[in-house]
Amino acid sequence: MFKGDRIQRGTALTGTLEPGGMIGWVGGIPDKIRAAKREGYHTVLVPRGQLYSAQWNLIELGYQLSIAVREVDTVDDAYRIMTGKSL
Repeated sequence: MFKGDRIQRGTALTGTLEPGGMIGWVGGIPDKIRAAKREGYHTVLVPRGQLYSAQWNLIELGYQLSIAVREVDTVDDAYRIMTGKSL
């Protein structure tokens, strides 16, 4: 927003902000995806490496809910997806 870039509607991001602009792991992602769907989002960005766990398969959940789930490594990755521009 400071740059004046417009963030595309309908894309949510979950994760922690780590040193160097990395997006870190978080818990409860399936619930966050369900909440995003209820609020009208079409895409959820999650930390890389968290698509699958012993508790969840986020690709399958996304398919069931008709919502895209995409992995991101960094804030720059997320910004590019959310604005179409690089930081």
